[in-house]
Amino acid sequence: MARQTQPLNDVKLCRKCGIELTEANWPEYHQKHPLYICQTCHNAGRRERYPAQRRVVQQAGNAVKLCRKCGVVLEAGKNCSAVRMDKADYICGKCSTKAARDAWIANEAKCCRMCGATLVDGENCSADSHTYECDDCRRALSREQRRKAKLEVMEKYGGVCACCNESRLEFLTIDHINGGGRHEFKQFGQGARFYRKLILGVKRDDLRVLCMNCNFAIGRYGYYPHQLERDKSPFS
Repeated sequence: MARQTQPLNDVKLCRKCGIELTEANWPEYHQKHPLYICQTCHNAGRRERYPAQRRVVQQAGNAVKLCRKCGVVLEAGKNCSAVRMDKADYICGKCSTKAARDAWIANEAKCCRMCGATLVDGENCSADSHTYECDDCRRALSREQRRKAKLEVMEKYGGVCACCNESRLEFLTIDHINGGGRHEFKQFGQGARFYRKLILGVKRDDLRVLCMNCNFAIGRYGYYPHQLERDKSPFS
């Protein structure tokens, strides 16, 4: 049965073996997302992946990490993302891309897992991504992930501008108190990548929250206009 028609039907079928999915053979987690695969096929897939999972456990105490697929030495930021390394997901970029491509090719019926739209390479889905989201849903998902990451970072560093007490998330940013932000952005990236680095690391004393206006003013003019106004006020 074509997977893209299943969200519209009352009867759901396993995308692997084709049997009807019921409360008895359809895991609750799969029903919520939804993932159209029965418990038997799900367990079979886990058994196929078990040797790779055991290899991950064996690497827990090793200084050198190896890709669980091809065995190449992993280097964070080069052939494996730092986020994967922190999550102990030991797989290199090439193997990760190949696994996604193989899964894409193996599933003949493709639809967006979020909105249910039929996916067509090069039209509403990037031809080289091989993910089960249409372009619109993937962009929306990325925006939401960036927003959550930014919110977590801002709350970690105070949540309000250190100068004017602005608290609206859209106006806030991270400021390097002693400078050097441009160099760090070139080395580690900015935006979502920088936020993930701050989330995983310990709280730093050389960073603070500023609003965009205050951050621009201190960088361009070397002072805060709000601070000058407070200094001139007879009530300060």
